[in-house]
Amino acid sequence: RNTGDSIHPDQHHLAFDPSDPNVLYACNDGGVFRSPNGGTNWKSLNPGLSITEFEFIIHLESQDEWVIGGTQDNGTLGNATNSSWNQIALGDGGDCGADDGHKLCYHSYYGIWIERAAALGPKAFDWVEVSPPASDDYDALFYPPMDVSGNIVTKAGVTLWVSDDKGNNWEEVDFGGGGEKASAVVIFSRDTIFVGTERGQIVRIKRAGGGWTDSTVTSLASPRDGFISDIVVPGTPNKIVWASCSAFGGGHVFRSMDGGKTWKDRSGNLPDIPVNAIVVDPQNLQSVFAATDHGVYRTQNSGDKWADFSNGLPNAVVGDMILHGRRRLLRVGTRNRGAWEVKI
Repeated sequence: RNTGDSIHPDQHHLAFDPSDPNVLYACNDGGVFRSPNGGTNWKSLNPGLSITEFEFIIHLESQDEWVIGGTQDNGTLGNATNSSWNQIALGDGGDCGADDGHKLCYHSYYGIWIERAAALGPKAFDWVEVSPPASDDYDALFYPPMDVSGNIVTKAGVTLWVSDDKGNNWEEVDFGGGGEKASAVVIFSRDTIFVGTERGQIVRIKRAGGGWTDSTVTSLASPRDGFISDIVVPGTPNKIVWASCSAFGGGHVFRSMDGGKTWKDRSGNLPDIPVNAIVVDPQNLQSVFAATDHGVYRTQNSGDKWADFSNGLPNAVVGDMILHGRRRLLRVGTRNRGAWEVKI
């Protein structure tokens, strides 16, 4: 039964009040709820609890406060005022994207599904499906990576899907992964895309002629055998490339100075924990932030030495991280303690 506040269907734990067996507490993917009458009515106990599991976050650089994020089993949440979050899409909230020029945003569920909407105005978050035409048995991570840059939208599984017109039409690119699923994708320019895989492959895809189907795919050196969680190209694509690995053992942050032909481990004194995202400060390319399974770390010398940069962040797995360049705000989505931001 479910009356009163909506209770999440995915339950983890139930507990009765030892002083009153009619009082029941439920812990689930939606938080904590209390029933005073054995489950007939429920009241949410979540106000004030920062416990949302953010998998991905994105913002509009032109807007001071506009942020959306995909959350585990609680849909996609949006925050345009820095005061409260609203659920703007249901289900399992996957990767997100934003097109600042056209003021559009994209969100995804698990699998290859994508939806697009206006980011601002009266039709904000009025979603329209723009998914790639993948088959029902298409193989991809539970949360496949996506990226958005202007009109270009990408989504990747065992192949790369690219749209040049905001998701209205798609082309499929075989990036030669041998069945490995993409774990990271970044649009460097209107002609160049990088893809990383769950087993450490990194490829550069260069548009051929007017389309993507016959693109030139260049296999770059592999930093290591492991889950490539992020790729950052802060300059020209044939020079500096950063990559992170979400795995234990071995290196976690790598840098290439020759466009991916060779890599050097720049993990330095980072603890042996997965790195889930990296951000390179565009105002100082030696300043790099690493989102890890235990907070955020920063190097100011390209990885020679790292320091804890959690700055009051709770003990949390940081799943994604972005930098609002104009406001100099580093924003993170954690997988157990909500979303946070700090001035850098």
